[in-house]
Amino acid sequence: MNNVPSVEVDMDGNISLRGSGNVTVLIDGKPSSLSGGARTAILNSIPASSVESIEVITNPSAKYDPDGMSGIINIVLKKNKLKGITAGVNLSAGTGNTYNLSGNFNYKNEKINFFSNYSFRHYRGFRNSENIRNTIYDDTVVTIDQYRDGTDLNESHMLKLGLDLYLNPKNTLGFSITGNLGRRERVGFIKYNEYDNIDSLNSFWTRDTYDPTNRRSLDFNLNYLHKFKQAGHNFTIDLNQSIGDNVAEGFYFEQYFDSLLVPEEFPEREQLVYDNRNNFFVGMFDYTNPIKKNMKIEAGAKATIRNIYEDSYNEAFDYDSAVFVPNDSLNNTFKYNEQIYAVYGIWSHTIKERFGYQVGLRLEQAFTSPELINTNEVYVNNYFSWFPSLHLSYKLGEKKNHEISLSYSKRINRPRMRALNPFPNYSDPLNIRKGNPYLNPEYIHSAELGYALYSKKFTFTGSVYFRYMTDMIQRVLVVEDGGVNVRTWSNVDNGFNFGVETVMILKPFKWWRMNVSFNLFQVIFQDNSNTESDLNNEGLGWSVKFSSSMYFFKKTTEVQVNANYSAPRPISQGTIKARWNVDFAAKQWFLNRTLAVGIRVSDIFNTLQFEIEYSEANQQNYTKFKWETRRFYVNLTWRFGNLKSSMRRGGYRGGSGGGMPDM
Repeated sequence: MNNVPSVEVDMDGNISLRGSGNVTVLIDGKPSSLSGGARTAILNSIPASSVESIEVITNPSAKYDPDGMSGIINIVLKKNKLKGITAGVNLSAGTGNTYNLSGNFNYKNEKINFFSNYSFRHYRGFRNSENIRNTIYDDTVVTIDQYRDGTDLNESHMLKLGLDLYLNPKNTLGFSITGNLGRRERVGFIKYNEYDNIDSLNSFWTRDTYDPTNRRSLDFNLNYLHKFKQAGHNFTIDLNQSIGDNVAEGFYFEQYFDSLLVPEEFPEREQLVYDNRNNFFVGMFDYTNPIKKNMKIEAGAKATIRNIYEDSYNEAFDYDSAVFVPNDSLNNTFKYNEQIYAVYGIWSHTIKERFGYQVGLRLEQAFTSPELINTNEVYVNNYFSWFPSLHLSYKLGEKKNHEISLSYSKRINRPRMRALNPFPNYSDPLNIRKGNPYLNPEYIHSAELGYALYSKKFTFTGSVYFRYMTDMIQRVLVVEDGGVNVRTWSNVDNGFNFGVETVMILKPFKWWRMNVSFNLFQVIFQDNSNTESDLNNEGLGWSVKFSSSMYFFKKTTEVQVNANYSAPRPISQGTIKARWNVDFAAKQWFLNRTLAVGIRVSDIFNTLQFEIEYSEANQQNYTKFKWETRRFYVNLTWRFGNLKSSMRRGGYRGGSGGGMPDM
């Protein structure tokens, strides 16, 4: 994913597009349980060998969900189109106790297409952090240095089984089921030092943490395709049901020391159980009718029903009774119910094979009801929205290999459960996290002017984009009495984001291919209604990506180098510092390209880390996260069966077009 232009992935697997983390991720064009809190874990369980291509659309048409400020990333998985049996196995081992195993099997004839994928991932590494906080009290500056040394274990299994039934040439019925099973264990030791402005140690304490998590999910898909006599005239029905749960535990031991570094007699001991369950149903109907060769209408409807249950149970050790007792002030149960019903229509027309336009409109009615069970509080927020879209394109030149495009779409960012739950998370007593049940949805108006040039040795795409946001949802920092940081969510009045992006694909020789992408953007946050925090900020950000792929000896030897750099960028209350990394990979094919051995080095110079500076009221914050990024991998790939079309390589498809490319 990190090799896709404009896409960035941080240390926790969170995905951002053009500098915005508000992006919708689909698998095979469909939503799944990965839209919830387990998205990172599920994406990590998909092996690269199972990915056919990654499609990025920055201004989708009215056919697709308007969620996601910056657009849609669609991960297209491989699904063999040839008759007979095809299969493959991929093994990978990396330094630091990292292992990956994946396999796929496909059988197809005139009546059925059966496909399956399995992957196993085991990842272990260090995960350290540092936080320096300076708080001003009158004429005194109190500094707290917080250091965390820890390890992180991630393990996951994913299995997908599917069957397509070709009832006749006009009708196809398909079914698939995907299961995910995983666990995560984080172990850490946190050390706190508190100083005053003469560098005198006021207090010192430590906190041991152990956070095991188990997760599981099932996605069911039932789909039906009917083709009419005219090519391209069809309708589809898609039914998706996702269920999953995530059970996390926490065990904490906090020890205070006096000025002589003598430990207190009764250290604090806490434990908690967090249970998150989600039930997600999506039903879609899509109809396409090419009225004429150069005209097409599309229409459809969609229903989305999401029910999420979250329960947090905390206990503290009571030394008098020598048992753990419930901490009722921290225990809470939260429910989130959401229903969204939508209809859309699209008209497309091409004139003289040069000028094309597409006009669309999507109407949605949303019903949401976050509920805090402990206090019997329900925060109802129902809203109606309309989402127009417009796409224009004009082809230039005799060969029509130049294209100018202009697009507009209205989008939405709906507050999710994590941002709505008002109950605090006290896993770190100095850095409390809680939601805001009064959040409103954020609306985005996105416009883009693009140019594309295609040739055998050179492809160039460039775009100028502009986004205007109202009621922006932003992560904010509030400093409470005693210097406790509360990180919550708030609506900022409005914001602007505009920039320039270019992507170049160079093929100077048949054996050499280079990709270079550059993104420059300006961000402006404007807020006059928030009285607790100053959320006004602006600044410039940019990023560049470079990828070089070389093929030798009839393309049986492959060598690739990737380099990424992200300059400092503003947020509403501070700045995210610069990041950069360089990766290297090589692969050698044997036995008529059925067996391959490869090596890979990630983050060669061990530079990848995440740093952020916050400023709020009388406090300055600096936070750095560093995890194990430099690793050496050895890969083994074996494939067999009917491989005539498997030579086609997957890749990135991008643009602001009105619909997704053919899969």
